[in-house]
Amino acid sequence: MSYCINPKCRNRHNPNNFYKCQACGNNLLIQGQYRLVKPLRDLGRSPYFDVFEAAIQTQPVFPVLARVAALFKKPTAKITSSQPKVLKVLKKNDHEKYTKLFKQEAEILTNLRHPGIPKAELNDSFPWRLKDGQQLQCLVMEKIEGDNLEDWVRRNGKISEQLALDWLKEIVEILDYVHQNNFFHRDIKPSNIMRKFDGKLVLIDFGTAREVTETVVNRQGGVTRVESYIYTPQEQIEGRAVPQSDFFALGRTFVYLLIGHHPTPNYFDQNPRTNQLIWREKAPRISEPLADFIDVLMAPSVENRPANTQTILQRLEEIGCSLHQQNSQTETLPPPPLQPSPNPLVLRPSPRLIPQSRSRIIVGLIVILLLGVLIWPQPRTICDSRALDVSEMAFSPDGRYIATASLDNTVRVLEPTSNNKPVGCGSHQDGVVALKFSPNGEKIATASLDGNVRLWKMDAKGSISPLNLLEHTNYVVTLAFSPEGNYLATATAGGSVRVWDTNNFQEIKLQQYDEYVRAVSFSLDGKYLAIVGLNNKAQIWEWQADKTMPLNNVVAVAFSSKDSKYLATADANGNAQVRDTTTFQLIKQVNLKAYPVAINFSPDGKYLLLLGSDQKAKLWEWEKQNTPKPLEHDRVVAFAFSSNSRKYIVTANVDSTIKIWNNNGRLIKDLPDNNNNSLVAIAFNPEDEKQLAVASADGIVKTRKWCNFIIGDWIL
Repeated sequence: MSYCINPKCRNRHNPNNFYKCQACGNNLLIQGQYRLVKPLRDLGRSPYFDVFEAAIQTQPVFPVLARVAALFKKPTAKITSSQPKVLKVLKKNDHEKYTKLFKQEAEILTNLRHPGIPKAELNDSFPWRLKDGQQLQCLVMEKIEGDNLEDWVRRNGKISEQLALDWLKEIVEILDYVHQNNFFHRDIKPSNIMRKFDGKLVLIDFGTAREVTETVVNRQGGVTRVESYIYTPQEQIEGRAVPQSDFFALGRTFVYLLIGHHPTPNYFDQNPRTNQLIWREKAPRISEPLADFIDVLMAPSVENRPANTQTILQRLEEIGCSLHQQNSQTETLPPPPLQPSPNPLVLRPSPRLIPQSRSRIIVGLIVILLLGVLIWPQPRTICDSRALDVSEMAFSPDGRYIATASLDNTVRVLEPTSNNKPVGCGSHQDGVVALKFSPNGEKIATASLDGNVRLWKMDAKGSISPLNLLEHTNYVVTLAFSPEGNYLATATAGGSVRVWDTNNFQEIKLQQYDEYVRAVSFSLDGKYLAIVGLNNKAQIWEWQADKTMPLNNVVAVAFSSKDSKYLATADANGNAQVRDTTTFQLIKQVNLKAYPVAINFSPDGKYLLLLGSDQKAKLWEWEKQNTPKPLEHDRVVAFAFSSNSRKYIVTANVDSTIKIWNNNGRLIKDLPDNNNNSLVAIAFNPEDEKQLAVASADGIVKTRKWCNFIIGDWIL
């Protein structure tokens, strides 16, 4: 019910005005909890929706109690000082489309958890019943304080190329989360992107978003149309929206941000042959790589746009790296030589300035000081344990240390104690994106966006010192040591896969894959190297013999870790397969009913853990079971097997919980995360499976015990 907040007013609700009490003019109180503060858009602009700013009432007000309190002149309501809310009201329930869209938005906002999406709780969606029996739907969500990008550009002007790259990456990361959860937005435009006061971006108005289904992906049947005119692609206008429709709207949004004008037909021309927007002449300061990519996003044909958000993010990294290199070269150009003056002034030293004997003494002192600097023991580099953004985390093979790679350009070595004391630190010139320990734990390999791979030597105290730099022409995105540690495989965004000798640091093999390589891994005998590309193709490279076995439509691979007999693959159709590595013949296959994103063997090779884009994990005892067993009630972002007893699985979940499972898929323990931040990586200590390392999105790495004792099957 809705009530007037004035205790002297007897009017309980007003079906004709959703803002103020008709009797006394005071703002209404909804459900005894939310006081309507002001409309956030013109009332009556839509016959179906109204949107208000609302404040939370600390003391619910009921009419009878309000009148009793008024007799004693007691206040009945106090407004909290918490962040204001947005209350959206569906005013009419007689239109199936708008009712469906409203419920859909409530479902999305209550299920998705991302800092770039407004928050809503399960009980924030409720019916509002009026006196005449009419029931309206309400949705309460987080109010994003700041400006939408349309208003921001009007006030501040068009944005720079660097800001465009930063914002584009930030929005695509939000979209990546939305798409990975099987939704797409369908109404991206400058006014639906908010810039908070801290500079972070938030994507709002999910009222038109819809779930990705096979019907939509295959573009069969009808889809509800949502048109924002200049930002909507043709296939969406025709009722055939697909996830790539968001990319078209995103491209046009950035045309507005870079030029400061909406991409309307009366301001921009279109190529009559290709229907491509002609905009680049109005943004001459934008570099060709970025302009080309915005054109790809806005391609009239869906097939010519990027396949998914990950493709966009990887391309943006390449563009950013290319621009960074160009700017570095420009900045380091030597200054032009000075032109001689018409009458140069020649300075001759005075013989009385420095006597010869005194000059020799000064030179000697300088030499001694320089030698002292070189010989004197230097202090170890120590850095803060908190990273800006953890790209990869790993235990050392003996379990004594944790190493992290992060986008703040730093490699950290931590002691796995309660406070994770940092004991070693190293740096690259740009963000560190990959990290691997050698099998004996004496070396660490790290890859950076500066295009280099660095090998580090780690001493017994965890301190690291650089061994050698392995230079590449493109930035390296993934690494793998051979099982004995004699070789290191590196793969670049440009598709080059190299094998290096880790003893003499020489390149010994090169395979040109010609596509962004997302993963490489050695077989246990070191004979094969699996290469997985972004184009859903893979190769099994018998690298010493220079033989390759192509695998089509493959998105993830894993070799059995007990021996080299088996290869697990996952394809883009949702199938997981196990193959014999001698003949590469198919042994077993199962359908996951979801696009796979990760696959891994257990240490004993008996189980496969499979993770789909729906964030559901499944455990498959592939030699015995025809279907994998789901890890129930879970939305997984990272997982790991224990390598000691090989009995346990840990999953890090969307709700920031950590769950321990046995190898039969039974839940053993549910651990809450104390810092309430989304988790990004998790691992068992290889020497103590009772200990876990957990990395969260705020850059904190924590270790924790999930149990005290393990005696056989007893866990205490």
